[in-house]
Amino acid sequence: RRDPPPDARTGACGPEETGRAPGSSPERAGLLPSASMSSRPTASKRPSIVPRPLRLALSGTTPRYWLDGDAVSTQLFNALSIVFPRGERMFVEAVRLHKDAVTESELRQAVRDFIGQEVNHSRAHVEFNAWLASLGLPISELEREIEERMKATEALSPEKRLAATCALEHFTAILAAALLGQPGLLESMHPDVRPLWLWHAIEELEHKSVAYDVYQASGGTYRTRVTMMALVTVTFLTRVARRHRRLLREEGVFDDRAARRRSAWKFFGPGGYLAGVVPHYLAYYRPGFHPANVDDGALLAAGRAALDAMLAASEASTLRRAS
Repeated sequence: RRDPPPDARTGACGPEETGRAPGSSPERAGLLPSASMSSRPTASKRPSIVPRPLRLALSGTTPRYWLDGDAVSTQLFNALSIVFPRGERMFVEAVRLHKDAVTESELRQAVRDFIGQEVNHSRAHVEFNAWLASLGLPISELEREIEERMKATEALSPEKRLAATCALEHFTAILAAALLGQPGLLESMHPDVRPLWLWHAIEELEHKSVAYDVYQASGGTYRTRVTMMALVTVTFLTRVARRHRRLLREEGVFDDRAARRRSAWKFFGPGGYLAGVVPHYLAYYRPGFHPANVDDGALLAAGRAALDAMLAASEASTLRRAS
């Protein structure tokens, strides 16, 4: 069966959610305001989806452990970055397979902007991953493994490929909201690397509903949606964990259990950066779920302002060095 439509009286697509950024608390959401409940977007309510090319400013002085000087935490984010270029391509391919089902002009434009953002993300992470390879990390080996794994996805039906994309877009939206809602996490990143993750998080929230709206427009079913989420959850988390372990072994820190415990506590302990994500993840299994149940407008506004200030400061610094 298909997901039920929004409630006729309220426009809501499911029971009210907390609206807070995943992992945040009222006391900690100081840098970027928390989100609030909203209805599913109409054409006029969809957030602006703005493809923004980003130039990275990595150099010989960018530290190897760019996240809080912590090898374990840094390699977790590196493990995510390695999969992004091929993953973003998969998302674009899955949405394009259903382009004929998109008849609403505003959604067609949103799809074009979604593709523009994903192409930019892929390029930026290719550049970032090349820098990781320059540090001696086995990036090419891991990329070949990812390419092989993706062949199984290409064998799925178009509906299941798009359902898998919706599931992974939900993961990235949860992580993006957690990143924007946690000032300490962004501040712990080295200034050379911070713009990449802030920029990526902003754009993931901007287009978080696009693949889902295409799935609904193409007649995607509730059963396929939640079944693919369950499968994606197991495969995605297992494979990221495997790549993380591989990078830790390469760095010689896999056996440092104390370091691994400290990193796990930082992210998943009480008050940790990702401590509150489970309810947001489980919301996906509700009939009538829609990504726009949570309005990220405040997070996006503050995130965009922070990114603009960050890039302006970087450009000014570059001009000063050149003069």
